Amino acid sequence: MKKIIKPFIPSFLWRIRRKFYDYLEDQRFKKICQTRKVGCSAGAIKNFTNLEQASRIKVLFYNDWGGSWEALEPLALALSKNEDFEVIVLAMPTLVQSGNFYDLGATKALQEFSKKIHTPITYTLDVNARVQCVVGFDSQMQVTLYPETTQAHYCFTTRPYDSLRPHGWSNADIAECMKLCYIEYCADVFSIQEGIETFYDFRYLRYYDFIFSPTIFHKYLVESRQESDSFAKIIATGSALFENIVNTDFSKPLGGGSKPYVCYMPRWNTTDSHSTFSVYRDLLWTLAREDKIVLIWRPHPNMYDHYVKNTKILTQEQWDFFATAPNVFLDNNPSYFDSFKKSDILISDTSSMLTYAFLSGKPTIYTQNLMGGELNNWSARWIYQGCFVVNNRDSLEKVLYEIQKNYDSIMFSLQSSYKKIVNESFSSSLGAEVHRILKDILVEDIKTYIP
Repeated sequence: MKKIIKPFIPSFLWRIRRKFYDYLEDQRFKKICQTRKVGCSAGAIKNFTNLEQASRIKVLFYNDWGGSWEALEPLALALSKNEDFEVIVLAMPTLVQSGNFYDLGATKALQEFSKKIHTPITYTLDVNARVQCVVGFDSQMQVTLYPETTQAHYCFTTRPYDSLRPHGWSNADIAECMKLCYIEYCADVFSIQEGIETFYDFRYLRYYDFIFSPTIFHKYLVESRQESDSFAKIIATGSALFENIVNTDFSKPLGGGSKPYVCYMPRWNTTDSHSTFSVYRDLLWTLAREDKIVLIWRPHPNMYDHYVKNTKILTQEQWDFFATAPNVFLDNNPSYFDSFKKSDILISDTSSMLTYAFLSGKPTIYTQNLMGGELNNWSARWIYQGCFVVNNRDSLEKVLYEIQKNYDSIMFSLQSSYKKIVNESFSSSLGAEVHRILKDILVEDIKTYIP
């Protein structure tokens, strides 16, 4: 009896705590709803109070993870060149599974962006600057900037999980001061039956005024999970990120007989049913030791904490292997574009990285878990069809051998299917109009608040 009761009590207490937390969140949302029902008056949202006809539209880009910044950067670049907008790109820490805050490459991504727009990085806001690159925390990860002090009218994020943000930066905190806009850094590939609904959960997205979906299918997914009291206007605008990947030249000729560079991007959480980390690591290490491949290990973006802190997934000897093996490299650069450019072959399990890998035009291997049926209708119909699919070590080794042996002919064959899938499935997600659409939406929306 004790064995049954002991695990039950913590679970019961967790559910009680969760219900209480949800209740408080619901009450706060209702309070903000009442504020916004004031109508279109400037007082409904704090940072709209002093808005005048001649004012620029002030947009804040909240960047808490370097790996997701590439979804926001195209719009940030476009608006930074537009005299009708003021732009703040803010690097902030994020909370990871160990309970600590980390930069997660946000500052590194900000440094690269600041070079592109020739704007220095600061740690304080300048009221007279039209474009700013700001780090909003100090060396001890203490927050130095808050939503109200930015005086922004719109805040763009790529991750809606406010539980990962520092105090003062929850969705509710931001929504009291400005309007929230969501651009997905990923495209959901998970089957609904798998219950992967976190990033479309209504409790996260109900505070967002605008949700910009990459495809019609993903617009439907978001709509199906929202409730009637949500602020959200859900618009399928396409994806500047997808467009950027398709238009980037990732070509890297593989010389005849030379070792292929293989980029492996597994989910590093070994308890995740979608992770194939433990299944293929030994095989890939063996192939690298035998001088058959050059292996680029790229930690899955969502698994940073397991990579940095939870070293129990690998022994110290295995960690040392990365530092000593001549054909193995650990790549933790925030930009996966760089990883793609270095590689001849890309490998991913169930993840948005699978979509990015396919769009790069490189031979992409999907390591399916043993259960199968992981992918939703969109990704199973399109992405899956454009990948080599393996479900055990023998099939992976065989596919790697075939690609290396017949690289040129395989690339030629892939190009035909690649063009067909991109034209049929991504045509509504691509196009140079994405920036203009988003800009026009902001311009039209803010007119409502100008006296």
